[in-house]
Amino acid sequence: MTLYPFGTESQTATAAVSKPAEREPYGVFLSLDNSDLSKLDKFEIVVIDAQYFTKEDIDKLHAEGHTVYSYLNVGAVENFRDYYSDYNALFLGEYENWEEEQWVDVSEEEW
Repeated sequence: MTLYPFGTESQTATAAVSKPAEREPYGVFLSLDNSDLSKLDKFEIVVIDAQYFTKEDIDKLHAEGHTVYSYLNVGAVENFRDYYSDYNALFLGEYENWEEEQWVDVSEEEW
C-alpha cells in the first residue's frame, strides 16, 4: 500500500503542480522603482525605498505574500530627496564617502 501525504495520488500530483515556487528569504532593492514589480517576485521579504512606490504598489506586494520594509536613513539626508533643502539649517556636515548626503542633527525637534 502506498501512502500519499495529501490524500489520493491525483490530489498529490495536483498539489505538487500548484505549489508556489520557493522564494529567496529576502532582497534589498534601494535603487529600484515601481516600473517592474516582477523583479521582487522571488523574494519573501523585500527592502525598498518607498519614495519610489505608491500605496497601491505596496498593497499589491502584500497581496502577493511579500513582507515589505522601507529603507530610512534617520541620521542623514540625501540631496536627491524632495525635502533636502528644507533642512539646511540642521546639516552637521558631509557624510564621509557619501558626497550626496549630509549628516543631520537628529536631536532637533524639526527633524
